[in-house]
Amino acid sequence: ESKDKRQGKSKTLAVMKNRFKAHIKNTHDLNDLRIYEKTGRIPRNKLDGLRLLADELKQRIDEKLDGGLPVHDKDIRKIAIDLNRVSNYSLFHSTSASCITRWKRHNRFVSRKVTKYVTKKMVRDLEETKQKIRDLITNFVQVVKSNPGIVVVNADQMGIQKETHSTRTIARKGSRKVTMKAQSTNAMTHSLTVLPVVYLEGQQHPKMYVHLGEPTGAPPKKGCYQNPNMVVGVSKSHMMGTAAAIKFYKEVLFIPPMPKKMLLLLDSWPLFCNHVLIQSLVPPGHTVIILNFPPGGTCLAQPLDLQYNQQFKVIV
Repeated sequence: ESKDKRQGKSKTLAVMKNRFKAHIKNTHDLNDLRIYEKTGRIPRNKLDGLRLLADELKQRIDEKLDGGLPVHDKDIRKIAIDLNRVSNYSLFHSTSASCITRWKRHNRFVSRKVTKYVTKKMVRDLEETKQKIRDLITNFVQVVKSNPGIVVVNADQMGIQKETHSTRTIARKGSRKVTMKAQSTNAMTHSLTVLPVVYLEGQQHPKMYVHLGEPTGAPPKKGCYQNPNMVVGVSKSHMMGTAAAIKFYKEVLFIPPMPKKMLLLLDSWPLFCNHVLIQSLVPPGHTVIILNFPPGGTCLAQPLDLQYNQQFKVIV
């Protein structure tokens, strides 16, 4: 039995240091021992506890962001407090504004404007689209393996404004209105359709189709810019119709020297999904296999959309 006069009470630091020289060295060690006595939990090292808390906090925030839920500083603070209360990560945890700011900076979280709102149905459809893309990739590999020497071609439409300008400029501080001159405000809202074609090797097709929308459905009176590498179509709308699609296939895509075997990657535009129409325009002696990206899959997997169209618009 202990002869210490403080029986039934916490021992002093001096007494504990004398009895357990290898383990009790300062007040922090003694406090950890008292916590273990009350809770039955072994307290973690301060830094180790904070690291574990920070890692689990990041995992929780990632789950919310991936689920499309809004997250603010007050949410981060509440989640951190709840995690620490349940798991007892650290006694020295701080949820001050500066602490939250440092945590966000370390994990590369910043405040951004919401650019798009989606519903649960859209999220479910996205998962279905990703599965369809995986199936498309499987079909693509099978076609290439079973057809040695086949040439892979990708065609995709994109809209280009007739007159483009930067949407930002230097202005005087406090200015309520910032104006900029343009040749035609109507041309800044109306576009034309460009339909480039690229090969798997990275080479661009020798000709490009451009479709104009004119009120009369005929070319402008002053005519169009002429270039041997460009085929121009005109209708009352800049949107391509059946006649424009046929013109594209006959005068741009299916022209000499056309490969004997072609694997054509197209998006889900109705006239691109009309395989009967396309096959009827294929020259004799040539084989064209068509694979269509699923609706909503263009921005996820189509080479032209990911690696060509954006750069093309920057050049324009």
